[in-house]
Amino acid sequence: MGSSNSKPAMRFKLGDKMYYIGSNQMIQQDYGRQELTIFAVDPKTGYVACTTAQGQWLVGVNPRESQPIENPVPQVAQEAS
Repeated sequence: MGSSNSKPAMRFKLGDKMYYIGSNQMIQQDYGRQELTIFAVDPKTGYVACTTAQGQWLVGVNPRESQPIENPVPQVAQEAS
C-alpha cells in the first residue's frame, strides 16, 4: 500500500543515462552532478549499476532516486549566413 504521491519506479535499460537525485549525502556529494551510464539492471528490483565518465562505479541505485537524462540534443556550431 504505497502512498498516492509516491514516485513510480523508472525502468531503465542498458546504456541509459541518468543523474542520481537521492537523499544520501555521501552519494550526492560524489555522484550528484555527474552523468551516469547504466551498465547493469537487476531484473527483479530494477536497481541499477552505473559508471561515470571517469570509470567509477555506482552500484545498487534505486530507480526512484534517479532522474533519466532524455536524449540530449547535440550542440552543433551554426555558421552565420
